[in-house]
Amino acid sequence: METDLRYIYEIYRTGSFSKAADALFVSQPALSKAIKKTEDAIGMPLFDRRQHPLKLTEAGEAYVRAIERIALVEKDLADEIADAKNLTFGSISIGGSNYVNTSILPEVLTSFQRQYPGVSIRLVEKSSAELSEMLAANDLDITFSCNTEFMRNFKRKEAFRDHLLVAVPWNCPINEALEAYAYGVEDIIHGSHMERKKEPVPISVFKDMPFIALDKGNNLYDRVLRIYRDAGVTPDIRLVLQQMTTAFKLAESGYGVTITCDRLVKASYTDLRFYDIDSPLADRTFFMLLPERAYTPIAVRRFMEHFAARI
Repeated sequence: METDLRYIYEIYRTGSFSKAADALFVSQPALSKAIKKTEDAIGMPLFDRRQHPLKLTEAGEAYVRAIERIALVEKDLADEIADAKNLTFGSISIGGSNYVNTSILPEVLTSFQRQYPGVSIRLVEKSSAELSEMLAANDLDITFSCNTEFMRNFKRKEAFRDHLLVAVPWNCPINEALEAYAYGVEDIIHGSHMERKKEPVPISVFKDMPFIALDKGNNLYDRVLRIYRDAGVTPDIRLVLQQMTTAFKLAESGYGVTITCDRLVKASYTDLRFYDIDSPLADRTFFMLLPERAYTPIAVRRFMEHFAARI
């Protein structure tokens, strides 16, 4: 990308001439002179200097949109050139929630890295909403989501499915009454719950028990509230957390019940009891989402193939 365009974009990104100069390793007077030269050429200012941080003018917005398109074309070109090297080099930026990054990706990423050691992997962990914004801005190559709201503007391919379960501490008295419906950890690991060997339990049975919920922005937040609402009850929320793995551990300690997913149940030492949920919302389908760009790099395509073979 031409130097002047890089200068304009960095000022837009930082909102400051001084911060942009530091990031670009140039002096502020030199940066200001370059921007003034471009503004004189087009006869309009690019930035509203009365505001702090700096704001784009209408002409500045047009420039930034064009710069982002140029950057995307340059990235596609770089990817195609890297692909010509038979995947000796390359990079992938992958975004996932804590659940995806800790329970789904570790073994896949490890085996992929062994097969393609020259490919650099960047792993980002944020909420689904934040990852969707990053994908739209082409800051990621791939992310994962089961929320249809975030899939509208992206290419997508089915990645994996999971199933939600109520996780109840082993010493809760309710387990005695529900013994015929309970699954142990080995049952979940071996998939007995997916064979529907036991009847699901109405969520209303757990309505008066202390509930560990996940915060807004997490797919499980909206899904759990809908499950309870469809049953005509409200969960007794005692704690709101960011991560499903933390909720799982607190349920293990006896803090309360939570709704978790079967792919998180891997440790055979847990004493939690699990109950199938009587709701179609208990089944989730996750998709790999890709930005709507003209070219999908071969490193990304190989990762998608590798993922499908391993999951």
